[in-house]
Amino acid sequence: MKVLNFYNVKGGAGKSSLSYLTGLYLAGTNSKVLFLDLDPQCSLTSIFSNEMKDRTIYNFLADSFPLEEMIFQHSENIFYIPSSINVFKIQDKVLQNKLQKAIKKISSEFDYLIIDNSPNFSALSIASIQATDILFIPSQVSSFDFDSLVFTLQEVNEIKEDIKINVILNRVTKNETREETLFSNSKLLKDCIITRFQNQNSIRKFISNKDSLDKPKYAKLSESIHEALFPALFEVI
Repeated sequence: MKVLNFYNVKGGAGKSSLSYLTGLYLAGTNSKVLFLDLDPQCSLTSIFSNEMKDRTIYNFLADSFPLEEMIFQHSENIFYIPSSINVFKIQDKVLQNKLQKAIKKISSEFDYLIIDNSPNFSALSIASIQATDILFIPSQVSSFDFDSLVFTLQEVNEIKEDIKINVILNRVTKNETREETLFSNSKLLKDCIITRFQNQNSIRKFISNKDSLDKPKYAKLSESIHEALFPALFEVI
């Protein structure tokens, strides 16, 4: 099982949407995908269910229930572990190796684990990064977002030096070439894979409708997901 982690200390970068689209795309390749929502805002969880679950990642972190008992099935190839607002209370009290051991225990059951991380620097985010194969850092293209990206990279490199990092320039337009150059020329990003995910008005509607990527009208969206992810995935598959 490959662990893909979507993380940025800055909120609003698009990590929940991209993590969902990534898992959906991989499930469409007949891969078995498990989503893990570590964000107490529960954005990813709300895509799968409109109701609060009685079993969430909080129960595993706080009450020592087995991680595998927190798993819900959404469709044939898609499974998820919901988050809870209560994660706010314990995200700085997580034992560093607890999550990694639990992930390893279920690794034979799935092809991919997709983590939607909380947009902060906590014991929980550190624990998830330590268990990660590829870290995807979504970032919009502006000098303000660049500063947040630099901070995120610095913190990640202190946690795990050998991690594969893919920076996804999210919601880009054809007019942002100058700003993109700022990212591409940064020495800090020289070892990162940098890909683009173009701004598409259909994404929000696609997610809210819980639509399928195999429909012809979403061919362009599917292609954009592939282009944003494949360079990093190819190196670890």
